[in-house]
Amino acid sequence: MEAFACMINKACRLGDMEGFSLSGNGVIISHMLYVDDTLLLGTWSRKNIVMLSRLLRVFNMCSGMKFNVQKSFLFGLGVSNMEVSNLAETMGCKVGSFPFTYLGIKVAANMNRIAHWDPVIDTICNRLQSWKAKVLSIGGRLTLIKSVLASLPVYYLSLFKAPSQVLENIEKLMRKFLWIGSKEGKGIHLVSWNVVTKPKRFGGLGISKLSEVNSALLVKWAWRFKSDYQGLWKKSILSIHGGRNKWTFLPVNKACRGVWKSIVSLLGNIRFDGRRIDQLISCKLGDGSRVSFWKDIWVGTTPLWMRWPTLFKSETDKNAPVCNRIRMEGGNIRIFGDWMKGATPVTGISEAQDALFLLSDVNFSGSRDLWIWDDNHSDGFSVANVKAAMKKIFTINRFKECGGNIGFR
Repeated sequence: MEAFACMINKACRLGDMEGFSLSGNGVIISHMLYVDDTLLLGTWSRKNIVMLSRLLRVFNMCSGMKFNVQKSFLFGLGVSNMEVSNLAETMGCKVGSFPFTYLGIKVAANMNRIAHWDPVIDTICNRLQSWKAKVLSIGGRLTLIKSVLASLPVYYLSLFKAPSQVLENIEKLMRKFLWIGSKEGKGIHLVSWNVVTKPKRFGGLGISKLSEVNSALLVKWAWRFKSDYQGLWKKSILSIHGGRNKWTFLPVNKACRGVWKSIVSLLGNIRFDGRRIDQLISCKLGDGSRVSFWKDIWVGTTPLWMRWPTLFKSETDKNAPVCNRIRMEGGNIRIFGDWMKGATPVTGISEAQDALFLLSDVNFSGSRDLWIWDDNHSDGFSVANVKAAMKKIFTINRFKECGGNIGFR
């Protein structure tokens, strides 16, 4: 498959094939390969289809491996169904329709619709039917819920914001399995689900609420966006959502509906002890090449665009990295760019003085920029730590609402 990828890349370089071009920084995607699944993308033209067919034949003759064209699908965006059918018949493949499933994930589906979560619900129901729950103790059922049932929807929850009704339906299945042993019939639920989902130290059984799991998994995208420098997914996000529009922590083009917009919207509403997600991710300065001078927290406790709004208005490149705005020369910090020209009004002069004072103590280590996660509850970033912090904050708030006191060790 690596050889096949090289063939496609060479065909694109020679102009024989044309991949799918994203706007912005010129990211071109022509293929995505994962084990035995191959997704080929390009502009719609007969030339592209013909060249692709030739490449598949050459690959077959060179490697002995043959793509199963009869199980393959051809999709067309912005073209007539008749045209797609004609070219699909030429290639000998089937006509695909949206939404479709790729690597177990629905593509081009509106995941805000409850019906599109039916595969997840069906998977859980099928798993429950295969278990002889009546011969299991409550302890055995609890173990199965934690190790199996709670893990089944994780793949979807790691990418999509699940509707509250979907989470409620899944937890309803868990509750019935725990207390009754099946999804059918009626029985007594001995303890409230809110108590069951508390940590064991607070009298619960340690089952995680799916809303907390969903949020913690999606927080990971914010962390990955900052710490992942060369990922194709990040380049694609910047091409589609970056542009010239004003964005602070995460880029989002509100005109583009989809998964990323939903994730950014959710992350904007999450708070850890009153702090936003962007306030929890800071940078220990290395060479300053991967840190935004204005929009990331790398000096002080707030982004510089919030600290110096007047100077920020004069900045021409609001996404400039630190290394393009300040450098260490001869043991002193030298400032670059025209953003200091905004220091003409009284507020601008005051901000300029603050900038000279703050930046005078900046030190470049010369190594790679290091991102740091700080939520006051965990050591470093991990989904488990984020989930634990959410659960702890939720439990503390519940105790406060009840007028209780909590002591930690």
